[in-house]
Amino acid sequence: MPNASPHQHIHTDIYHANVVAELAGADDTSDAQELRGILRSISGRLMRGQFVY
Repeated sequence: MPNASPHQHIHTDIYHANVVAELAGADDTSDAQELRGILRSISGRLMRGQFVY
């Protein structure tokens, strides 16, 4: 994604485990729209310093 800000330092093992846990907790893990919503929520919390990585 050409307009994404650099964030390689965020992609730690803890970050990946937390993302997987949140996605696995979706009501319907086959619902792409729900999963995108979870990812947007994670993104917002990362920007506010509220997501552990």
